[in-house]
Amino acid sequence: ISEFTKSDLVGFLGISPEKITVVPLGVDTGIFKPMQGCAEYLKNRFALEGDYILHVGTLENRKNLLPLMDAFELIRHRHPQLKLVLAGSPGKGFEQIREKMQRSGLEKSIRCLGYLESDQDLPCLYNGASAFVFPSLYEGFGLPVLEAFACGTPVAASNGTSIPEVAGDAALLFDPRAPDDIAKKVLRILEEADLAQTLREKSKARLCAHTWAETAKKTLRIYKNIGENR
Repeated sequence: ISEFTKSDLVGFLGISPEKITVVPLGVDTGIFKPMQGCAEYLKNRFALEGDYILHVGTLENRKNLLPLMDAFELIRHRHPQLKLVLAGSPGKGFEQIREKMQRSGLEKSIRCLGYLESDQDLPCLYNGASAFVFPSLYEGFGLPVLEAFACGTPVAASNGTSIPEVAGDAALLFDPRAPDDIAKKVLRILEEADLAQTLREKSKARLCAHTWAETAKKTLRIYKNIGENR
């Protein structure tokens, strides 16, 4: 699903690169799209009001949430009313996340929403967010980046593994192990309206190459080539 995953297969399993075809994932723009009325929906559904930055994914170590929380503390020095919303089920390392919230006094500013049961929850959360932040240490693809793009939400994301490949120049990339760099890039999105709009425009171009129809066409082409070469 990415050139990065292909390189892992070659490096760890010794598979010949010629035997691997990369077929990127897509995003359903019928579901993930700019929407109206999300503020009222989020208020009624989650009692969520005001400005927030969003992370989507299982709450586990690989998602690198502890440095994100450190970055959030830095961001709040300039935006004290801002919230951090974590959408996803608890995973390995969640106890550390909860303990850090308690120690830092951020419990009222960080919302852990858990697993999202309604199909409308996630698109509305993307739409309502001031920025989407994706600090993962390891991703084979990084589908939430495309989902945020499709909803018109500016993205700040990790500069590691497959994420730059997916985001291209449509996101601000940061060192995921450096909270100050994470904070710096998120603050730019929050405070530079022209930059945020430029990212939105660039993200539209990225989406053109990441549709499920394109994924299906490339997959079908592989099966046809196999059939012709048998």
